[in-house]
Amino acid sequence: ALAELASASPILVSAVLNGHDGTMGSGSRPQTANRPSDIASDHTDWHSELPSMRQDLSAWRLNQPQEIAVSPRWPMGFRLCMGRLALARLGRPHSNDAADVACLRVAEVAAEHFRDVADIRARDACGEEECVICLSGRCDVVTACNHYFHSQCLMQALAAGSRSCPICRRVLRQPSGGLRMLRVYSAEMERSEFPVPKRIDHPHARSRKPRTVPENMRRYALHWRCHGFAPGEAPTPEAVMAGEAYMRLLDAGPKSGAFDELRAEYYEALSEARAAELRQADLVFATCISSRRGGLTAALQAEGAPWLRQAIIDEAGQAPEPETLCPLTLARDVRSVVLVGDPKQLRPIIKSPAAQRLGLNVSLLERIGHAPGARPHLLSLQYRMHPDLNAFPSTYFYGGAVRTDPGTAARAPGVLAHPGRPTVPA
Repeated sequence: ALAELASASPILVSAVLNGHDGTMGSGSRPQTANRPSDIASDHTDWHSELPSMRQDLSAWRLNQPQEIAVSPRWPMGFRLCMGRLALARLGRPHSNDAADVACLRVAEVAAEHFRDVADIRARDACGEEECVICLSGRCDVVTACNHYFHSQCLMQALAAGSRSCPICRRVLRQPSGGLRMLRVYSAEMERSEFPVPKRIDHPHARSRKPRTVPENMRRYALHWRCHGFAPGEAPTPEAVMAGEAYMRLLDAGPKSGAFDELRAEYYEALSEARAAELRQADLVFATCISSRRGGLTAALQAEGAPWLRQAIIDEAGQAPEPETLCPLTLARDVRSVVLVGDPKQLRPIIKSPAAQRLGLNVSLLERIGHAPGARPHLLSLQYRMHPDLNAFPSTYFYGGAVRTDPGTAARAPGVLAHPGRPTVPA
């Protein structure tokens, strides 16, 4: 990632090498970073910040600072959001993995959005909405660009080699319409679920606690799709070939004379299946390290690979700077980078004194947030603790800018609450 920084997006190069966060336009007066008065003033009248928003964000149940943070009025480039997203507001979590929770929630809201759009359009058109391919009514697919087709017509168009919408020419990812999510897991998890036979196996070298993909995440998992085994998902032709090559390799076994040839055939088919899945994906979810997997990196850098226009790094205050650069340098044409985290809560854990002296204990979010002219946006509404507990960290670390949602005071006492005594001392 560090070696590729020289050929990365100009936005990334400017931020990493020059310390510009993209929020200060030409000729702007530098301001002191992280001043509590500046941060708090962003939320005095939050409704005045929202008239330009074109989309209904009610399905996300965002609070006031979060809605301001995603406002289109923010400039392109780097966006620095100080704070942590309350996952409880994203609905009931289906996994302990933050990337899994984000993928499931985005998929859920996107599906609801396109269903609502289809219902409204069908009601307004009284069922007479015409498919521009066959010129007949009763369309059943809404694409990501909000155009209507018959799923069969769209599938035939994609099979014929046309990868763009017949109306706006935007690249179409899938015949089922909507957005397509892709979750990239570690190579270790892929090896545990789709092991490749070895001529010489070492049982003692196996992982003690092999992780597997939760069943509700398999339809989004890259390695399940690449083998054509993702439940509820129609496999691509490349995935079918990779799955067949994998089964031939397992049937032959490592003692077969054709083992080396079959293994090479499987790896080649798997690479083509990865590239095909990435071409169809609208959103890719991965950890910083998993984004630099060899197969994924090769697929994203191959000819015809999709352009990554936006990169969002969660918990960026905890990640060392080289780790944050892992996904960012892959997005060579990125136009918007969002770093979300709170270095005041948890900074990078660096045990080496030499690495600390060289600055690796300072995240990219913290370094750019303290640059002259940077104005990081504070997510100033917290849901985790009682107002009395929030009073000290808010005053000491954030200049009183962090407020408490009123719902926290109405919570029932915890299981450790002493009977007859106040939950929080006065």
